Amino acid sequence: MERLMAELNSIDMPDNIAKHCTLKAAWKAMNHVHYNFTHQAKKLGLLITGPSGIGKTLLAETYASQMKGRESEEKVTIPVLHHEVAIETNSPSALLRGIIMRMGAPLPRKAVDFIELFAQFNQLLVELEVELLIIDEVQHTLPKNDGIKTQQMLKCFASMLDKSGVPIVFMGTQAANRLMTFGTTKKDYDDDEQLSRRMIKPVKLHQIIPISKESLNVFNYFMARENLPLLQNNERELITRLNLAYINGHFGTLDKLFKGYDFSYVRDRIMLLDALKESFDLNCPCEANPFNEQDYNAIDATLVVEKHKVWVNEWRAEHGYPTSMPAK
Repeated sequence: MERLMAELNSIDMPDNIAKHCTLKAAWKAMNHVHYNFTHQAKKLGLLITGPSGIGKTLLAETYASQMKGRESEEKVTIPVLHHEVAIETNSPSALLRGIIMRMGAPLPRKAVDFIELFAQFNQLLVELEVELLIIDEVQHTLPKNDGIKTQQMLKCFASMLDKSGVPIVFMGTQAANRLMTFGTTKKDYDDDEQLSRRMIKPVKLHQIIPISKESLNVFNYFMARENLPLLQNNERELITRLNLAYINGHFGTLDKLFKGYDFSYVRDRIMLLDALKESFDLNCPCEANPFNEQDYNAIDATLVVEKHKVWVNEWRAEHGYPTSMPAK
């Protein structure tokens, strides 16, 4: 047990993930839930939200990969289980079936009721030595309107925390905030059933600050991944245009932009700009290409990014995150 506790306490954010302050806050919160509540009688959960492409799945996959399982002839353990919810998951039984399949067990019979599914789920958690469960795209489990089906799903999550012995990280879009708010306004639901009572403070992922050390570090993460020379502070036009690309779809756009193209022929920055322009046309659905002078001249690109920088800084200041705004 001492070995496990020491190992958990040393899960630092690795170098192979682009860093910025809200990703760091989410990583720290995940580690807190994992380390502090794995061996406590009371298990707590964590909600991480953010728009599509902001880095939730990257965060989950990277965290899970840091905890290596043990292989033997009988089994392979899964210390951190990352399950991405399918869009058609609309009942507690459907959720458990998906997680059971993710753990490598045979698909349960349709006739199996929830109690039997829950028992199999708990048994597999023990057998595979799962210490933390990450449920990604959790908003897919929630109906559009609050009601009995939403209540049933949240009661399922509460039972998982109370009876399964494993802390849970929930990840999703803004719609997933209902995990925290359900039951707080409608008096026809029992207050004791609120999932929020079993959760720590949620983390909201947000955008990087344009034209900042933070954005430069993020872009250089992608540059290094493709073996491209790192950007310098004085490469203002290229950095501005990368910020424009990021604004369109966050990490999802940058990932497609760099991963979806062969940059091995690039020898200088002019060739890099041409390659980024072609990659954006091939891989990104936006009509306006930030690397195309006809779509964005240098002045327009700068104005858009500077305006967005003000907005991001205002959001950061309002939510208590570091900003690049000068002190008043």
